[in-house]
Amino acid sequence: MWLTLAQERFPQARLSGSIHDIMAPTLSVERKPKFVELYERCGWRSEDMTLLEFLRKSNKEGEIIRYLQQKHVNQVMTEVQNRTKEDDKAFAKHRQQLLSAWNKHKKEKKDEEEEPLSLTDFLAAEGEECYEDLLPLEAFANMYQTRGEKLIAVTTHSKHNDKFFAQWLMLHKPFRRMEEFQEACPTVLEKVNSKYVNFALCLAHAPDMWENDSAIEAAMELEAHSKAFIETILHKVRAQRHIVARYLAGELQPDEAVQSSQDSADALVCKDGHVEKKSLTPSQKRLKKAISQQMEIGMAACRAETDADLEVCVEQASQHKILFASGPPGTGKTHVLREQVRRWKQEGARVLFALPTGQLSSELRAVHPDVDMDTYHGAFLLHRPLQEAMAILTQYELVVIDEAGRITEPPKHRAFHGRGK
Repeated sequence: MWLTLAQERFPQARLSGSIHDIMAPTLSVERKPKFVELYERCGWRSEDMTLLEFLRKSNKEGEIIRYLQQKHVNQVMTEVQNRTKEDDKAFAKHRQQLLSAWNKHKKEKKDEEEEPLSLTDFLAAEGEECYEDLLPLEAFANMYQTRGEKLIAVTTHSKHNDKFFAQWLMLHKPFRRMEEFQEACPTVLEKVNSKYVNFALCLAHAPDMWENDSAIEAAMELEAHSKAFIETILHKVRAQRHIVARYLAGELQPDEAVQSSQDSADALVCKDGHVEKKSLTPSQKRLKKAISQQMEIGMAACRAETDADLEVCVEQASQHKILFASGPPGTGKTHVLREQVRRWKQEGARVLFALPTGQLSSELRAVHPDVDMDTYHGAFLLHRPLQEAMAILTQYELVVIDEAGRITEPPKHRAFHGRGK
C-alpha cells in the first residue's frame, strides 16, 4: 500500500520512448494482422529474430525504426574515429563533413526519385581504406539489444485459455510463416484434443520453456504475478504435460476431452454465462452457506421498508462482519465465489471486486462483465480519508477482495472477504 501511495507522489519510472499497443495473434486467426505480414516478409531481419523483437525495432511499415538508424550512425562514426585515431576535437569536424556529404547525397537522390546509398555504402564508395567493411545498418539492428526505447503493450488471453499458448509461440519463437508451427507438428494436430493443441505445440517448439518449471516461474515473476497464481499455473501446466503425453502415446483418443484436475474455475463457465453443476466438497458447502447467510442479510437490508426492519438487519450484520476463505490453489474457492456472485447478481445485488493489479481486473471483467472491478487502491480510495471510501462502499451488498494478503505483504494463499451491507 505504501509503495502504491509513494508511486503517486514519486513515480518510479518515466518513459521517453513510445508504446505500441497490440492484441497478440493466434494461430487460428482468419486474417493476419498487418504487423505479422510485415514480419513474415521482412528482408532485413535475421532468421532468429522473434516477432516481439521485430516490433520493438521496426516502424509501422516494417522498416528499421528511426532511433536505431540514429544509433547506427553514431556507431559507424565511432568506428571511423577508431580507425583514423583522431582526437575528439579533430574528429568532430571530420564527422560533420562526412554526414553533411551523406545528407546532400540523400537529398539529391530524393529529388531524382532514386534510392540513396546507406551510410556504410556511401563511405565505402569514397575509396578510403578506413571506410571499408563498416558495420551495415541491418547487421547493427539485428545485434542491438533494446533498452526500452519502444515498449510493446501486448494483450493476451488468460493463461487458463489454450489460445494463450498460441499467442506465446507467435511472440517468442521466430518464424517465416505462422503456419509453420502447425505444419512442423502433424502428429500433434492428429492426436491431441483441440483443448490442448496449442499447449502441445508449445511443448514441441519450446520445451526449454514449457518443460521447465523454473523458467515458467521466472517469467511469471517478471510479470509481477502473485506466488499463489504462479503456483496455480504450474499445477495446471504439469497436469497438461501429462495429458498431452497420453494423447501422443495413443492412450487417449483425440476426440476424447479430458478434464485437467488443475483447470481453473473459468473452465466451469459455460458460453451462456452459467456455471456447470458440480458436486461441492464439505468445505466448499460451508463456504457457500456462509456467503449465502451474509448476503441474505445484506439483501434484506436493501429491501427494508422501515427503520425497524433496517435496524434488525444491521444487528444481524454486526455479528458476521467479515468472511475469510483461505486455502491452496485448486481447493475450489474461486468456483464457489463465482457461482455465488452470479446467483446474487440475478437477485439484484451490487458487487465490487478489488484485485491487486489492473491486469487481473481486466481478466476477471471478461468473466463478470456486469460486476464493478478495480484495484485495491482505486476500490478503497487508500489515498483519501476513510469516510470517503466508506461512503462509496455502502452502495454494494458484496465486496470481494481477491488475494487479500497482497494489501500489506506478499500473499501466501488466495483469499477473499465478503461482507453484507
